[in-house]
Amino acid sequence: MMKVPARITQRLDNQVIVKMEGCPKLKSRVLDSTGRNIGKLIRIFGPVKSPYGLVAVNTQIEDGNDLFIEYKEV
Repeated sequence: MMKVPARITQRLDNQVIVKMEGCPKLKSRVLDSTGRNIGKLIRIFGPVKSPYGLVAVNTQIEDGNDLFIEYKEV
């Protein structure tokens, strides 16, 4: 499994926009620093070298929490 670090840049109702340090696959699981599943990646946008992602959140996320996007590399 690959893990891409991400940090929250903006909060919406049930979604957050994250700045990613790589480009994972759509529908990848998003985990907090404790490994708890907090949602999934539903959209990738922005420049290729510095992408952003839209995450559909299924639980509360605390401010300052490090996030990771986990996916299988093929």
